[in-house]
Amino acid sequence: MNLIGKLEGHPGGSTALAFAAGGQLLVSAGEDGCAAVWRCDGRTLKARLACEGVDADRTPDGHTVSCVAVSPDGALAACAAGKSIHLFEPGAEDVEATRRVFPPVAGGVVNDLRFLGSGQLLAAFYGGVALFGTDVGVKGLVLEHGANILSASATPDLRWIVGGCMDATVHIWHLEKQAGGGPSISEATGPGGVAPAPEAAELSDRAGVDEPGGSSRGAERGPSDATAGPVAEAVEGAVAEAGVAGEGEEGDNDVEEEEDEYEEEAGVPVTVLQGPDGTTLEMVELTCGGYSGKVLRVDFGVAPDGDPLMASSGGNTCLIWNFGGAGPSGSAPIITLGHTKPVQCQAWHPSRPGVLVTGGRDGRLILYESYNAADGMEEGMPSLCGPAALDPSPSDEVVAVAWGSGDVLVSAHSSGEVKSWTWAG
Repeated sequence: MNLIGKLEGHPGGSTALAFAAGGQLLVSAGEDGCAAVWRCDGRTLKARLACEGVDADRTPDGHTVSCVAVSPDGALAACAAGKSIHLFEPGAEDVEATRRVFPPVAGGVVNDLRFLGSGQLLAAFYGGVALFGTDVGVKGLVLEHGANILSASATPDLRWIVGGCMDATVHIWHLEKQAGGGPSISEATGPGGVAPAPEAAELSDRAGVDEPGGSSRGAERGPSDATAGPVAEAVEGAVAEAGVAGEGEEGDNDVEEEEDEYEEEAGVPVTVLQGPDGTTLEMVELTCGGYSGKVLRVDFGVAPDGDPLMASSGGNTCLIWNFGGAGPSGSAPIITLGHTKPVQCQAWHPSRPGVLVTGGRDGRLILYESYNAADGMEEGMPSLCGPAALDPSPSDEVVAVAWGSGDVLVSAHSSGEVKSWTWAG
């Protein structure tokens, strides 16, 4: 990767960024209480918006603004300050004039924001995730979970919604339209609503699987330096952290007042609820464990064969799960190698399926080609993926990454600096 430019960023540190307007603009947020819009061609500031928020974390330079998200068409951008969400049009001549401020949509501080299409936002917070429209008065849906959700993502068809949790797990909500409005979960995946997992018991002894409702049994450490340390030690540490998806428990992980009832199929709880558009949905909850630290990022991408891939960063590694077919239940992930400190950010390449970049507290920016992962040492064991490219001169912590047009990548750093890179893949 080659460094091609820098921006001044935000005093106190930059926290998040995303491209808009087809890669012509860059939206960033920082510890100075502001969001900013930058022109990529001249690397100049177009607008800086002061973003006040309910219960926003105070900093020496103001307060924290984070969770930058841009709609797929690049027309809308959103960011969070505490419990408040700011929505604006980065491409407008007067950006400030387009701003709308949403009151708190849930009980906790917003930890993550994602656009689902151009008309819906997915927010993660302590206690669950919320799906709501960008227009005032549009009904939303809250999916509750008894943990602090740090990051959330969803497949385009909304069949899978995932949350990266403070307790070192990934919580999964699998939604299907009930019979009469499309295939139900049981019709789509077989009895019990999840794919059978005959190998799960064996893998639980070898790969640190989370038991339903339990905590990870993976080793509390990351792999050694994969570029300099012994490969055997790195592999051993990574495999010790890997988990296998398992079914969640009935109980704490219920949906708000939209919930109607539970149905039991083969011992797996299926929740029946009303969707925002009035359709009846069936929901099954799963949990992925085995992470060595809190899961800071979850992101859906796509594999070369079209299957959805979910990248989840917890500790020094990123675990990549395949959500094709019946989903990840009973499967083993791909584990990335190369970071010596926790992974803090990640991004799938928008036009190269299976290509993922991660940024860590170690200052490293690493690119992976997930389709080149090496098979596990034994059948059913996690696959291992080493770096395909990396930052030749790591510096301060990488806190956010985003892909632009072509193979242009930007990274935000704890110093406040924003760097621009190219990759010749």
